[in-house]
Amino acid sequence: MEPEFWNQRWTENQIGFHEGTPNAFLQQHAAKLGEKKTVLVPLCGKSADLTYLASLGHTVIGIELVEMAARAYFSERKITPIERGRDGFTILTSNGITIFVGDFFKFTRGMVPELNALFDRAAIIALPEEMRRRYSAHLKKLLAAGSPALMICSQYDQSKANGPPFSVLDAELDQHFPGVTRTVLGEIPLENKRLIDAGVTGIERCFSFSF
Repeated sequence: MEPEFWNQRWTENQIGFHEGTPNAFLQQHAAKLGEKKTVLVPLCGKSADLTYLASLGHTVIGIELVEMAARAYFSERKITPIERGRDGFTILTSNGITIFVGDFFKFTRGMVPELNALFDRAAIIALPEEMRRRYSAHLKKLLAAGSPALMICSQYDQSKANGPPFSVLDAELDQHFPGVTRTVLGEIPLENKRLIDAGVTGIERCFSFSF
């Protein structure tokens, strides 16, 4: 996925992946992340999950490629964030929530205090296979050892339709995170309109694990 692809999606308001309310799995299982963590939310867009995590006492670090999306998070809440720049990123901060606008793969561990939790609702499934390998490897560099994670994956027959959202099966997660014990916290029918219109059925599955 090139930056132009995602910029176009946001510009044309083709953001069916955006949830206007906190994710249901997150609300059910947020306790799995522990208390007062610094939670990394990759490819965060303008997600209400950021607000929900902050309301639980977490420090929230979002990373978003599309500046329009990051600014919309604050403007839709009538918030004027503190703005600064660093290492090619535009950084927007308010009320315990910071969004780094830029390339996820250029974000480094030293840019913030220790990252010790992960919430991934729409990041790994937004990336094609080769980028998912890079993504999982980069997560391991960013997160402290033992960091709890909640990850939500779309799972369907990829031969019948292409992503995003891409299908990320359990066997692939085993390859990305070898030796990690995952717990399936729940699953629901996949409700992506484009896939449903194409006759594709599947599930969304929520996992918890630790790095």
